[in-house]
Amino acid sequence: MDGESLVSSLRGLSDPARVMRRVVTAALELLPAATGSTVELEDAGDMVYAFAAGSLEPFVGLRLAGRGSLSGLTVELGTTLSCVDTEVDDRVDRDACRRVGARSMVCVPLQSATRRVGVLKVSAPHPNAFSDDDVATLADLSSFITTAISAAGDIGDSATAVLATSRRRDGRSSGAAVSGFMAHVLSSPGTRDDAAVRRVRDVIETGQLLIVHQPIFDVRTGRPVASEALSRIIAEPARPPDQWFAEAWRVGLGAELESLAARLALEDLPHLPPDCRLAINCSPSFLEHPLAGELATWPSLDRIVLEITEHVDAEDFARTRDFLQPLRERGLRIAMDDAGNGYSSLRRMIDLAPDVIKLDVALVRGIDVDPVRRSLARAIVDFAHDVGADVVAEGVEVDAELETLVGLGICTIQGFLLARPGPVEHVVPMGAPVRPPS
Repeated sequence: MDGESLVSSLRGLSDPARVMRRVVTAALELLPAATGSTVELEDAGDMVYAFAAGSLEPFVGLRLAGRGSLSGLTVELGTTLSCVDTEVDDRVDRDACRRVGARSMVCVPLQSATRRVGVLKVSAPHPNAFSDDDVATLADLSSFITTAISAAGDIGDSATAVLATSRRRDGRSSGAAVSGFMAHVLSSPGTRDDAAVRRVRDVIETGQLLIVHQPIFDVRTGRPVASEALSRIIAEPARPPDQWFAEAWRVGLGAELESLAARLALEDLPHLPPDCRLAINCSPSFLEHPLAGELATWPSLDRIVLEITEHVDAEDFARTRDFLQPLRERGLRIAMDDAGNGYSSLRRMIDLAPDVIKLDVALVRGIDVDPVRRSLARAIVDFAHDVGADVVAEGVEVDAELETLVGLGICTIQGFLLARPGPVEHVVPMGAPVRPPS
């Protein structure tokens, strides 16, 4: 996009609100590490969330004191500022960051023809999310973002500045990122983000999310000790649930979709065998959201297992553990997925201190013929025994895998070999129990 066409496009903008919405959604696509973005406008010394996307969308209208915040300091100094960890940075409003789930941030100043009017801020729920290149790229866009949002000043000069200054001190150009961002913001109405919001909203509002159950058996007794509630979405486009949830989080509806799935799963709790727990999947991103307060109202917490599903940095798992501790004291159990999947898995086990450790499918698959997999599984069993945790092997599909796992002392099993996902009424004892080797 050249300077003349950019000027023409900007002058043709007739809906400032649509422009702001497109800016915040484009920022999420520009920086893949970002989970939330917002345009904060300065008002009488406060910073107000005027428009937002992703994890920050629920906080539109939030008013925070400008003094003592990174956003306020950005307005004051008129320069792009970044924070690698809000828990240790004295420039930020730490309580506000915890409230909105921001652990890393980048703030870009926005300026009208006469004064600084606010910031564009992107955030992520874990520290060190943004590279120096990310910060520099966002800073390169400051002139364009200011022009598009404030609709003030000399548009021609701003367009020229954007196209001329997208070269960093290290000599590398960010022109492609700048051009892509502008194209996204200035494209015609009906973006795929708008369509994604409608798709996810339809799922939430029209009952297109269903719950199926896959039992977890103690193969020594043949009884189900827990049942994992799995989401099935019967909307178009047909795709796996994890892709629906990823899109929901990208457009700011992830917490609502997870909350709906949890509520539907809880409705099935009375229909499970009385000695069978209900396992509900939950991402750390949800636990950073205000809707996480619902957990305290869940019934029969002593029958609930919360499966932490998303891979995040070890620091965030320690924070997750602290958040959940009061609920664990009421009987809630915590499970960690994908144990054995790399070194980071070990760090997550240490920091989360789960009650249940679920072996990664990649570790289970072929464990009967692979001594390396068996050795790692044996080490996890020993670790779990030492810290008082249970071990579950998921994804078990063949008899040889089952026999090997039982031989390693892992007798709590989930997989197609024993039961496929189905209605809650199908959570019943399996056939003949498996006798562990003597």
